[in-house]
Amino acid sequence: MTLNEWRKTKNMDFVQLAKALDAPHSKVVARWCIPNQKNHVVIPSRRYMDRILKITMGAVQPNDFYLR
Repeated sequence: MTLNEWRKTKNMDFVQLAKALDAPHSKVVARWCIPNQKNHVVIPSRRYMDRILKITMGAVQPNDFYLR
């Protein structure tokens, strides 16, 4: 499951997700949610990857950022 899919199932916007992950800005989180084949995609650092694993209870895995 992608982070964007998970976000949508929880009815969260990018601002809410950024706050939940203690990310610096919603634009950063939005770039984590861009499909891999698009320009400007960003893969979260290990610190944020750990937070994503925790908040999603493992529904979003590191491989999900590479295999989209």
